[in-house]
Amino acid sequence: LIQAAKKENFEYLIDHIENFEYSDNRGDIDPLWDLAREAPRTIAQYNDDRVLQMIDEFQFINRYIYWDKYKKDRASELAGSYLHTAEYKNAPLLVSGSWIGWLMDDLNKMLPGRFIITDFGNMPRNEAIEMAFNYAEIINIPISHEAACVMADLTEGNPFYISALFQSDYQEKDFSNEQGILDVLDFETLDKRGAIRGTWMEYIDSAIDRINDTNGKKIILYLCKHKDKMLPRDKIEKELNLGMKNGELEKRLKAFVKSDIIEQGTSNFRYQAVSDNIFEKVFRGIYQDEIDGFDPKEIRNEYQKLYRKLQGEFNKYKGEFSEYVIINCLRHRAFKQNDLYLALINNLPDDFQFVDYESIWSYSASPVHKKDIQVDILAKAANDSYSLIGEVKNRKAKFSVKEAKIFLAKALEVQQLENVSKALFFVFSAGGFFQNTIQFLKENNIAWSADKKFLEV
Repeated sequence: LIQAAKKENFEYLIDHIENFEYSDNRGDIDPLWDLAREAPRTIAQYNDDRVLQMIDEFQFINRYIYWDKYKKDRASELAGSYLHTAEYKNAPLLVSGSWIGWLMDDLNKMLPGRFIITDFGNMPRNEAIEMAFNYAEIINIPISHEAACVMADLTEGNPFYISALFQSDYQEKDFSNEQGILDVLDFETLDKRGAIRGTWMEYIDSAIDRINDTNGKKIILYLCKHKDKMLPRDKIEKELNLGMKNGELEKRLKAFVKSDIIEQGTSNFRYQAVSDNIFEKVFRGIYQDEIDGFDPKEIRNEYQKLYRKLQGEFNKYKGEFSEYVIINCLRHRAFKQNDLYLALINNLPDDFQFVDYESIWSYSASPVHKKDIQVDILAKAANDSYSLIGEVKNRKAKFSVKEAKIFLAKALEVQQLENVSKALFFVFSAGGFFQNTIQFLKENNIAWSADKKFLEV
């Protein structure tokens, strides 16, 4: 390392390396850890630099690190050693974790007042729908526009759930219809091979000593059944007739919060189930039959009812993300049904055919080009076939000449930047086109369509 530092003209690192080696050779663990923890700050300080330290899954730092190589002496308070390290402005510390209750417990106890807490929550609906379409393209699984919207709502925008559905071990994934989504949800919720079930089992196992009795299971199931309410401790005790002292119940509830199985309410007196359509079904699938009898068909029926409810709301949103619907069409259907889709477009070259494109995406110019250029669709074709560069407008207003000129300029730039030798420019406008716009499109060999069959999925 010293030779490498000299070669790269990083002589100021040599003292740090030598101090590391000295402490390591002597087996001086405490000084070695101090050097390692402070290294980002002290190295940045040498050149008056600024660095950001990032530690993901910070809640594990007290659990999986040991002071000795035999793993007998767990570093159970290691997080606390960052008490002053976290305060330096030249090397601020950003920590994150997926076990929120556990993470917050460590931060509050060992690093009080050292962090500004930000909870990202789930994705907004539009981003969740876009994520579903992107996964469908990457993994090459057909998905309907309706199914993408319903999936976003079923998962409540949880990115893990969406990715788990697409990457599920269920063998016959098909997200083009209701049955396909319900089959994968069933598998992920109830089957031991399901990634969603497996992940929640990790959380449940972390609290198994606290829930592995009838009272613990009753408490969680009761909160799940009333997940829209913050329930006070005394009501939980009264409704379930637990026979537990208030202090004992509070201790139990706080342990569940730490395990991310339930959430703290607006005060320490109130508690609520996690806001999640799926967790309570996983938990019931594991434990409810031990308490009051359980038929797995109940969960499927509940998913089906929820799907139908969300399906009814679909029409309000189907105008969104039209470019993704058309991308999906180009990826999976257009080249298989050329006669159908060619008939929907005006001003096509005589030799144009849809093909199985090498890549299709919503295009933004790379920062290396130093140009802020975006087009809704770029579909690259191989060999001597036409690539597509397209604009999509799903609205009531007609497409104007001004918009057509802007699109043409962008399309020509994209064609040059991406070295596309043979391209068809096209515009889809659900609201139609002004007559002078159509004349402009004809003169510039731009294809157009206002046929909403492109949006049928």
